[in-house]
This record gives sequence, C-alpha cells and structure tokens, in this order.
Amino acid sequence: MARQKLHDFGWEVLASPPYRPDPVPRDYQLLLALSNALQGKARDDEDDLDRWLSKFFESIPAQFYADGIQTLPIK
Repeated sequence: MARQKLHDFGWEVLASPPYRPDPVPRDYQLLLALSNALQGKARDDEDDLDRWLSKFFESIPAQFYADGIQTLPIK
C-alpha cells in the first residue's frame, strides 16, 4: 500500500537490503556497551526501558566517547 502510494507520487522506490547492514564503526563502541549492559535484563514496560536507557547514557563518562573517536578509522 505504501509502496503504491510512493509510485503514485512518481517517486522511485528502492529495494531494502535482504540483510541487516552492520553498524557503522562510529556506532559500534556504543552499541556494544549497550548490548553488554542489557545482557540478561528484562524491562517491564516502555517507561521502565526509557528510564533505564536514560540512566545508562548518563552514566557513560565523556572519556568513553573521546576514546571511541580516537579509534575511528581514518578515511
């Protein structure tokens, strides 16, 4: 239905990749830390998850991000 509507507008619809692309290097460090922190934890509801995520991101020291920037590949 959405695809047809886009065609009606004359827009080119691009195919989705058949796989989930890997996270880009700049996201990898943060996603790995988040994945490790979530390991074995269950959240009761969306509000609980929101609170947990806020605490998680607030707890990460600035040096974590600085270290991640230093390890980015040079292009």
